[in-house]
Amino acid sequence: MGLYDDDRHIFAHGFYSLLERQRSTLGATLTKLQLDHPDIARALQSEAEALEKCAEAREQLRKYDAIYGPAALASAGPDVQALTEQLHFKDEELRKTRLELKALQEVCSRPASQCKHLTGRAGTFSLIH
Repeated sequence: MGLYDDDRHIFAHGFYSLLERQRSTLGATLTKLQLDHPDIARALQSEAEALEKCAEAREQLRKYDAIYGPAALASAGPDVQALTEQLHFKDEELRKTRLELKALQEVCSRPASQCKHLTGRAGTFSLIH
C-alpha cells in the first residue's frame, strides 16, 4: 500500500465513520420521536419508504432508458429502428382499440330501451339513438 492508498483508506474510513455516527444519531432521534409522537414517526417512516421506492424506480428507469431510450435507439441499427416504429404504431392501435372496447362495453351495459341498434365496421362501433 502506497501513501496514496493510505490516504484513500483513511478518507473512506472517516467518511463511513461519519455516516455511521449520523445513522446512529438519526436512529436515536427516531426512537425518541416514536415514543413522544407516534403519528409523526409513522408519517416519517412512510415518507422514507416512499423515497426508497422512488429511488429504486429511478434506478430501474435509468436501466430501461439505457437499453430502450432515445440515445440507445439512435445508435441502434436500421432494423431496430424499424421495429421500434412498428412497435409504436401497434401500441397506438392497441390504445385506440381499448378505447373503442371501453365505449362498446359502456353501450352494452345500457338498458335495451335506450338503444335502437348498434352498428360496427372493422373495429369501429357507433350507437344509433
